[in-house]
Amino acid sequence: MEFFRNYRFPIIVGLFLLAALSFFSFKAGREAVVQPAGRWIMEVIGPAQSGVDQAGDWIESWWRRYFSLVQAAEENQELKGKVASLRQEMMRLSGRIDAVITYWHYTARLEAKGLFMMDSDKLHWESV
Repeated sequence: MEFFRNYRFPIIVGLFLLAALSFFSFKAGREAVVQPAGRWIMEVIGPAQSGVDQAGDWIESWWRRYFSLVQAAEENQELKGKVASLRQEMMRLSGRIDAVITYWHYTARLEAKGLFMMDSDKLHWESV
């Protein structure tokens, strides 16, 4: 008796599931009897159900497009951040390149005047 008191809920749920399965298996072997009133209701509801299906399809496609746009907007923000960081890097490197070009122009003018002699063996590049 203690067993049934402790496991009362699972036993009741199991009995209901067993009853539902036996009912469905009993109905599965027989043909469905369609009454004239039921057939008439199905014929009337059929076109309305088609309209509801089309409305549901439209809402689903709109929902998918909305989330696609949200995802595209998030990706757009991420790419804008990457572009901004690459522009900063480009400006930093551009400043260094301008300094190198200015140095080369200065040394070329000094060399043209005979004030500076560039030794190509001693030139080396530092990492940028």
